[in-house]
Amino acid sequence: MANYHKLLPAYAQFQAQFNADWVRVEDMLQRVEGLVRTGDLHTAHLDLEKIRPVFQEMFKRNGFSMLAIALVDLHDAMELALDAANAKNSSKVIELYTPISEILKVVEAEANDAEIQTIRRHLDALLTLANDSKSDQLPAKGDELKSSFVKVYLKRG
Repeated sequence: MANYHKLLPAYAQFQAQFNADWVRVEDMLQRVEGLVRTGDLHTAHLDLEKIRPVFQEMFKRNGFSMLAIALVDLHDAMELALDAANAKNSSKVIELYTPISEILKVVEAEANDAEIQTIRRHLDALLTLANDSKSDQLPAKGDELKSSFVKVYLKRG
């Protein structure tokens, strides 16, 4: 009861802080409508992916789980490596390894149990295959990497 007078102003501040974020998200959603209607789903998907950083920033500002945020960051970077693996592009996998590894280190700093260590093993194995010019094996290893990530993300992301 003593602090009730602070509730409404605090709520108004909270609401105002998120309003700008919601306006940005709504704008992004409206911009993809034409792409969806014309069947350009690939471009629509890429444009919708731009919403994720808006939510990530909201999470960071408001103290949400840093592990969850790091996992989302890892997902975004890892998708590029998975595309390269599926294209059997060893040089691109090698190029992307270090930035992905650095993001994975952030995840590992938050939690480094057996499931997260499995992600690391699959990422390192993907690099080994790329360095050994075993490009035909990259798609399967990329699938293993993605699967190990999804298991962790569904539990903690």
